[in-house]
Amino acid sequence: MEYRVIKKEENLQMMELMAHCFFFSYDKKEYAAKQESDDMTWRNGRGAFDESGKLLAGLQLIPFEVWFDGGSVGMGGIGGVVSRVEDRRGGNVRRLFEQAMQEMYDRGDVFSYLFPFSHPYYRKFGYEASLTARTVKGPLHPLLSHTQPGHAEQFFPGEDGTDPSPIVEIYNEFASRHNLAIDRAGWRWKELLEHDPIKEKQYTYIWRDENEKPLAYAVLHVAGEKDQELQVKE
Repeated sequence: MEYRVIKKEENLQMMELMAHCFFFSYDKKEYAAKQESDDMTWRNGRGAFDESGKLLAGLQLIPFEVWFDGGSVGMGGIGGVVSRVEDRRGGNVRRLFEQAMQEMYDRGDVFSYLFPFSHPYYRKFGYEASLTARTVKGPLHPLLSHTQPGHAEQFFPGEDGTDPSPIVEIYNEFASRHNLAIDRAGWRWKELLEHDPIKEKQYTYIWRDENEKPLAYAVLHVAGEKDQELQVKE
């Protein structure tokens, strides 16, 4: 067995295994074409390979920065933890985690995050619950009475779109005061903001006060066709 960083040409193996384990559709030809024009995230892949070069298990180790006590520190994000069904319980995932932990220690990361399917399972690797997510649903009309002086303007992504710097500044001012919040890099902002509102029904608005100072923003998604629901993504 070999445990190592995957090569670019092995990323399709990783995607096929993830599609199989997580039950999402995957077009090999479309993904291969996209990979040629974009390095994607194959450099984050770590795999367990047998003697024939077959991928038996894998995970992604994604570099992040997070806010902690007013400063920005390293964090290793774990994602895409997969193992072939017939090769499970063979210690491959544990070995990959051991190597990932050592890699994070070597580069000075302070934290590591993941979203577990099972808390007891990942507790075996040293992870523990650090937050609880809650979903709140309610009608919109009670919010209409909470007006403030100022106005909202829509953010449009793209080369000729709205300047995203006010959104970044608002987020950084807020996130830097909250431990464990992500200190976002450029690709994370692209992932959040670069959505066509007409095609994807995602809308971003910036709120400015009476002096034109940007104070808040909201990223909204309209779900459903007939019974529409406004989902606040951020």
